[in-house]
Amino acid sequence: MWFLKWIYQILLDEQGDSPAAGGAGQGEPPAGSGQGEPPGAGEGEGGGGQGGEPPATPAFGDFGDTPKTLEEATALLENIYGEHTKLKPEFETLKGKTTATERNLALTRKALEGAGIRVVPDEEGNVRLEVVNQPAQEKKMRFSDAHKQLFDEKVLEALRYLIQDEFDGGFDTREKTRMEGARKLQMFNNFYDQAADLMFSHFPQLNGNWDAKGNSTNQTFDKAFHDKVMERAREKYCDPRGRLTNPQGELLAALEIAKELGITAQIVNQAKAEGFQQGQAGKKILGPVVSGKKGAVKTGKLSFDEYQKLSPEEKVEYDKKQVGAT
Repeated sequence: MWFLKWIYQILLDEQGDSPAAGGAGQGEPPAGSGQGEPPGAGEGEGGGGQGGEPPATPAFGDFGDTPKTLEEATALLENIYGEHTKLKPEFETLKGKTTATERNLALTRKALEGAGIRVVPDEEGNVRLEVVNQPAQEKKMRFSDAHKQLFDEKVLEALRYLIQDEFDGGFDTREKTRMEGARKLQMFNNFYDQAADLMFSHFPQLNGNWDAKGNSTNQTFDKAFHDKVMERAREKYCDPRGRLTNPQGELLAALEIAKELGITAQIVNQAKAEGFQQGQAGKKILGPVVSGKKGAVKTGKLSFDEYQKLSPEEKVEYDKKQVGAT
């Protein structure tokens, strides 16, 4: 309680009032001291006092809740302390977030500078990134002059030849390996393209014919069939990273799923249709059936195989009778 009283004494002292009634304050000057209000209209600056009405004491609350009594001061301090206690956790949280943000920004700036990128602020407070042209670092040689002194010049020359041969041999081996890998990759891609063309010719409903947005433009596209084929290809013909190990993997998966679902390949349906048409054409009657004796023609019609067994003279005679019959 003594602390509150002490705060209260300070407030009264700054306000100019004294706890004791009638005491001399430090706020308003005494009447007639000549340091009151500035002169009004028509008043000069000479004379002893400059007169005027004393300043009006502001009402309670005009400049904040200025306490007048010890009870008011105590209530004000308790209110201030309560607000402080309530806002302190939020302040600590914001302070922690600000500290973490500043630390992250510092780490990000350091990482960018290490990568040769500098953050530059402009006059409007925005930032831009600039590439810092770092000078090329001189390559440090591990084999120094001190090492050279350990060997004779001829030995050093032999070592240079040996190292160069090893480097050339290693480079040739690496280049050969690279070219072999490129050749195998090209062969794989060629086989894959051929298998894809064959798959789409058998099952055109698998060809998505995708546009730029990834949507299928094929009116006969069967998404359910397509998804099952892709799932089977990933399960049986891909490595753990999802890459095809067999260039014909998708074609094989399509044939397997089509067999399970009873989907007939379009090329089979087309072959059936063409075979039916050819069969219909093969059933046409070519002419009358001939007898077993040469030159004698039976009444009736000949099949294609029977017509082919005729001699050239019999075919001519048969054709003439056919023309006469028509």
